Amino acid sequence: MTSLSDKVGRGMKPSDLVYERFASTLTVPVPASTSGHILVNWSIPQNRNAFLVYAVGNDQHDSSYYTWVFDGTTMPISGSAKVGGIYDPLVFPEPIRVETSILLYIRNDNAKAYPNSGTIPTDQIPYEAVIIGRWV
Repeated sequence: MTSLSDKVGRGMKPSDLVYERFASTLTVPVPASTSGHILVNWSIPQNRNAFLVYAVGNDQHDSSYYTWVFDGTTMPISGSAKVGGIYDPLVFPEPIRVETSILLYIRNDNAKAYPNSGTIPTDQIPYEAVIIGRWV
């Protein structure tokens, strides 16, 4: 039988938790008819060795393509459909170790930038992404 004292030391410190959220804005939208727009450009600080990614998520815009790149490797989660979501991200079967950076490139094949100040409700929807993990 496992006692509470056996569990001391397990888990992570609150300072090791990372929750990063990114979004395009009216002042910095994802331009219309663009490829290679960087929505996420997240680097491991020099005072950290590595980062374990537990989950990622992004929104869904029609006529768009999302390319997730971890440490220079294009991830198989890239594609035209969303990965998980902002509030329900894709949780990996086991954490992925990242030692340099995480990038998310957006290809927007629409004739509009997002968000924009247009008159229909979808005009104001930004591109969004989330990264959840911990420092190691």
